[in-house]
Amino acid sequence: MKSLIYILAYFITLSLTYAQFPVVSNPSNLNEVEINQKLIAAGFKFKIAKTQAFIKYAVGGKGDKNYEPSIESKLLVHARAKELTRIDNEAKREFIASKTSLAPSLSARLRDAGPATISPILRNFDWRTFKKVSEVQDQGSCGSCWAFSATAAYEASYLIVNNAKINVSEQDLMNCAINGVVDAGDCIGGWTPDAFEYMLKNGCSSEEVIPYLGADMNVSCVDSMSRIYKVAAWDYVDIGTEVPSVEKLKTALCEYGPISVSMNIASPLFAAYVSGVYSEPLTDLQFASGHAVVIVGWDDDKQAWLIQNSYGKEWGEQGFGWIAYNSNKIGRSARWIKASNLFFQATDKVIFIGSSPVSTR
Repeated sequence: MKSLIYILAYFITLSLTYAQFPVVSNPSNLNEVEINQKLIAAGFKFKIAKTQAFIKYAVGGKGDKNYEPSIESKLLVHARAKELTRIDNEAKREFIASKTSLAPSLSARLRDAGPATISPILRNFDWRTFKKVSEVQDQGSCGSCWAFSATAAYEASYLIVNNAKINVSEQDLMNCAINGVVDAGDCIGGWTPDAFEYMLKNGCSSEEVIPYLGADMNVSCVDSMSRIYKVAAWDYVDIGTEVPSVEKLKTALCEYGPISVSMNIASPLFAAYVSGVYSEPLTDLQFASGHAVVIVGWDDDKQAWLIQNSYGKEWGEQGFGWIAYNSNKIGRSARWIKASNLFFQATDKVIFIGSSPVSTR
């Protein structure tokens, strides 16, 4: 009987929360004062404003395809990532052993440049503190968040592995990221794991060589000489669940650096977010839009993830924001990517990848 009472109380509370969450039926007439008052009254912990980011992204700006890969696909990706990591580590050991008189600066750069004290048991952590997060970008009117999530995660890994800042091309992914018959995406939307798969097999071009145009371009993609930035491996954070636990996401952040994740957004208020901890009171986000971002840290006191968005610096706190743990399916299909080291290439990697076809679906 007590269990039934608790269940009824939960659903009554949930229904009230649904009713109290501000509904924005006409984004062009957003009354930010009224909405913020309603948010405070309903107990939500974020503020909104009618910023340029809101005007630009209240409708659109979300392009994650909401795929959920099969367990068989995840197992294949995981097995390959494990072997590629072994190959990369072995190549690193062999390279160091062959260079007995390494200059101190070169020796230091061969060690991943992440902090030695990082641990998932910390109450808060922020990769920006260690300057291992790329610059905030603006995807514009194109639904290319999937590409920006992929490049931001890779650029962060490159900073950790090589201690060097780069800017890789989202446009190259939009133009050319096709794996067999699977197209990673375009301005209508895409899927970051497909982008990772293409980057693993082909490498990445720089923004300078292929600048972002914010539009789908029908171009030739046979020239691979510009794709000088290589990937050692990529994998899903958890092959057993759609949304990994807080603990598993923290562990992945510690081990691999900022990670690419999907989330679901039902309200245009996400585009108007300026501060606080964002959350939507939705348990079923089946009809919500998918969006891809990068998790760069956490705060247990806030009970929230720190994300890097691709709506420019006018969104949130200079392009970053806080999303409540377990809200909006944040962390859906979480995936990490590791950049190759500047000073050595694992020659066995190309052979292994070619002999190990993997599907991301």
